[in-house]
Amino acid sequence: MQAPTGFTMPLSTQGLRWIGFFRSENKRGGNRYTAKCKYCLTELNGKPEKLHQHVLRCNDWPILEKTNYLHKVGEESSSSRKRTHDEDTSVNPTIQDDENVSESSMSHPHQETIVKWFAPSLSQSQSEKLHQKLLKAMIYGN
Repeated sequence: MQAPTGFTMPLSTQGLRWIGFFRSENKRGGNRYTAKCKYCLTELNGKPEKLHQHVLRCNDWPILEKTNYLHKVGEESSSSRKRTHDEDTSVNPTIQDDENVSESSMSHPHQETIVKWFAPSLSQSQSEKLHQKLLKAMIYGN
């Protein structure tokens, strides 16, 4: 695929979030490159979070490309993620491995990917307290 005028392929040092995007030849505001989606040619701020958000929302990305992107970026971000709490925020162990993915999730690979990389931010006790408060609010609200 030919890069549009004023854009080129991303640098290898820019990370996996730039897969599927062209980068501007010159830096713009905030000392950042501008990104252009290879599929819909939308121009974006070159912040990695913006690129990731665009992939999630862009309807022009092929499903398999989007799934591969989310999988690769999820691996990259989970390996560099810093924990801010002392509690364990590991991925839910009930989630199936890639080898054991059911046929229903294979027909919707984007759904499996989103679920697989979800890391709950509440502990079990925090979640239970929240559920109790919601239940009380529903009971007393009627």
